[in-house]
Amino acid sequence: SSGINAEYGLDAMTTNMSYYKQVKLINYMRYQISALICPLCNTPNLANVSEHLRVAQHSATLQHDKYNDDRYLFPALDNDYLLCCLVDGGADEEEVCVIPEDVMTAS
Repeated sequence: SSGINAEYGLDAMTTNMSYYKQVKLINYMRYQISALICPLCNTPNLANVSEHLRVAQHSATLQHDKYNDDRYLFPALDNDYLLCCLVDGGADEEEVCVIPEDVMTAS
């Protein structure tokens, strides 16, 4: 995963991001790349997105509103190993505690 992080600059982008923001960012980038669109500058119809990113060397990071959509909580790739390796930076959101409801069983 470190190769992917280095290639797309994810390490710098995800520092201090909550787990869910990281998931959205990664899935947004994966969806854009699979559609042959640069996730950073939105250049469409790229024959090789990785080559474009290497040559363009974008210095701007993605604005949160570009990937802040709940549809990006769903993986772009099945069994995406990168999503399994995320560490919650959590500095930008307060922690939310989810308490499951009591399940009543039939007697």
